[in-house]
Amino acid sequence: MKKLFWIGLIGLLISPCHSFAQSSTVGVVVSSEIAKAMTQLHEPGYPLPYFISINVSDVDNWDSECDMGALNWSEHWRGRSLFSDIRVGSYALDNHQNPSPLGILGSWISLDDDSFALKHDLWLGLDDSYKSAAAQFLRKEALRVRNGKREYDTDDLSHESAAVFTPAFPPLTRGVFSYRKMRKLCRNLSQVFAQKPSLIQGNVSIDRRRILSRFYNSEGTRIHSFLDVFHTQLNIAAISKDGMKLYVARNFVSLSSATLESESPIKSQAQQMISEMDSLLVASSTSPFNAPALIDPSVTSAIVLSLGLNFSGEAERNPSGAQIFRGKVGKIVFSRDLTLIDDPLDKFFNETPLVGSYSYDAEGVKARKVLLVKNGRLKNFLLSRYPVIGFPRSNGHARGDVGSYPRAMPSNLFLEARQGYSQAKLMKILCKELRKEGKPYGLWIGQMRAFTQENSASGEESLRIMPELVYLVNAKTGKRTLVRGLDLVGTPLGFLNHVLGAGKDMKASNHLLGWVPISVVSPSLLLSQVELQRSKEAPVKPPILPAPRALTEK
Repeated sequence: MKKLFWIGLIGLLISPCHSFAQSSTVGVVVSSEIAKAMTQLHEPGYPLPYFISINVSDVDNWDSECDMGALNWSEHWRGRSLFSDIRVGSYALDNHQNPSPLGILGSWISLDDDSFALKHDLWLGLDDSYKSAAAQFLRKEALRVRNGKREYDTDDLSHESAAVFTPAFPPLTRGVFSYRKMRKLCRNLSQVFAQKPSLIQGNVSIDRRRILSRFYNSEGTRIHSFLDVFHTQLNIAAISKDGMKLYVARNFVSLSSATLESESPIKSQAQQMISEMDSLLVASSTSPFNAPALIDPSVTSAIVLSLGLNFSGEAERNPSGAQIFRGKVGKIVFSRDLTLIDDPLDKFFNETPLVGSYSYDAEGVKARKVLLVKNGRLKNFLLSRYPVIGFPRSNGHARGDVGSYPRAMPSNLFLEARQGYSQAKLMKILCKELRKEGKPYGLWIGQMRAFTQENSASGEESLRIMPELVYLVNAKTGKRTLVRGLDLVGTPLGFLNHVLGAGKDMKASNHLLGWVPISVVSPSLLLSQVELQRSKEAPVKPPILPAPRALTEK
């Protein structure tokens, strides 16, 4: 749906002849229109704006998809997005909504640096934003009179110092990047899957998006930023003898084309995927059960990322949300052995680039390291300019996709343990725990394929993790037996409240939420209790005819 949405919206903005040179025209026009709107954009009987911000983002997007060694489709487009945030009222109470509307709300404007066309686009865009803001403010003001102020509410916009950061970026012409080379890589990677014709899917997609953002506000902030994200996905599927559809997947997110242009490491992963699928096809299924489990860093990263989204100031003030940390500053929220930090300034973990790094956030506030939880005790939140009681200033964590409302989100999350153990030691602790509980089997869970968040009965977002590898661990011998068709379920806090130990194997995992890059650095965790449920996949009938033979087969 993402690709179809963007394709349908760009329309006539596609133009391969445009370069991405940084132009002063956009800045001049945006600054003049903000100044004009602050004093003249006013309807009798309605308040003037007290704050305006505008984000103009130039987008260069390339997508390619291949299946079984052949190119399915490839597309390249460019566009320019305008997103404006007009506030009427005051810093204490304005028209800001929480939760703010989701999705892409910005408009596509002139890709040419034509002053008149840009002014015309901003004239219409600001007019629409002001009318919506004024109406929303009056509704919100009336609700405040009727219902009063909630005990957890504070100001609607924090006071921040103006910042200016406008580095020059080189022209981003088509020649900077070899799209032909990426199409070749796409074919070559999917060709690995063509050697296994019994697969019902052998898909590779490579997406690349470059975003040059120019953020200006009425307080004097001027921030230019640049993001260049590569996302490669490998997906295979097959049907077992009992009709279960089995999946194996890999995701690679990076900020450099060099990691994708080196074919060998990713091709090695593709071959490993086939080997895993062969093992899954002969593995037996088992009934759901609860047991202690050792989870690898990829599974831990899903738990940490899911939990990290709940540390935002918006989440703590959202009346329709779980507000799981409201009123808990200074209190124990999960295992005392664990500490959680978010640091957008850290660019590497060991030799792995962290994609969540940035210098200034989407509201023009300087990025800062935040200690969220220390030894299990809640210390802070991830904050945009929408403050939380006791935390009146932003800590530079407002983030958002092109054309969407920024909100506090993680950048680079680090889950650290007081003490790390080797895998062998963790396996011994697992077996000891199993014998103590009288359970014949425990679990070793690795290689997360995907995860989803769902609303639990308590209102907290529950987590369903779809791992590729689930092993039964014999309590007496430690022997592992591969099983399939099971998902890991629970709440993020529930998982982190049952930690018996952590590994020394800290590993960085890079993720994309929309096109917002986030990194998680986490270890293996030994959990005293996890719940496994059957996969939601229903049995299907395999193809009637035998699979076609690959051309390389004799």
